[in-house]
Amino acid sequence: MGLLGSGPNQVSTNSDLGSMAFQDSAGVSVGQAEMGNFGMEYNGFVNNGVTYFGVEMNSDIGANTNTNFAMHRHSTTYEPSFITFRSNSDDYTHVNVTNNQYLTSIISTGTAGNDYKTFGAIRIMTDGNVQNTAITQTSAPGKFLIQITANNSITPSNVLSIINNGNMSLGGADANTYALLDVQSTTKGVRLPNMTTVQKTAIVPVAGLMVFDITLGKMCVANSTAWQTVTSV
Repeated sequence: MGLLGSGPNQVSTNSDLGSMAFQDSAGVSVGQAEMGNFGMEYNGFVNNGVTYFGVEMNSDIGANTNTNFAMHRHSTTYEPSFITFRSNSDDYTHVNVTNNQYLTSIISTGTAGNDYKTFGAIRIMTDGNVQNTAITQTSAPGKFLIQITANNSITPSNVLSIINNGNMSLGGADANTYALLDVQSTTKGVRLPNMTTVQKTAIVPVAGLMVFDITLGKMCVANSTAWQTVTSV
């Protein structure tokens, strides 16, 4: 029987909380903690044909308001935090991560067919795609990815990325170095906010704002003093 919590809140594990398991199904010690009700999936979870175990695993079955993971803190200084640490080694040594390595992944799966399938993922990784990037004691260029699985596929692909200089892209590839927002597609366009002339004139004409005026049927651009209608030559 294991213990959950610390100090005065330390409680013994039981059938409701689960148990602390420190060996795998073959009896090999792995230091694994398993908590909750695993139903028929005590021997791991199969996603796209691959069985996954966790150093810590928790599971719940049934209709209830339980959350599988919750962090709680009382502090006037620090918020609840979730931090991951990766060393680029398979032993106890610390080795620098390299360009284009995933550092943290949140992967969402659901039952589809014979096992679970990946519907999408959020990833933080090292960024090695922009010129003059380097991973050193004083430089840690990062990249943010959102991946979504398309219809008739079981493999997620990039739909949004933000590289280390803040440039954001939609449509797969990383943003061009000189584009703050880079939207690419061969089958779709970019749609501006659609509104009437009355709705448009109610907006302060901050320089550079663009809308599509459905009353005029034309695109309009603000120049800091008024809205200008873009007309064809």
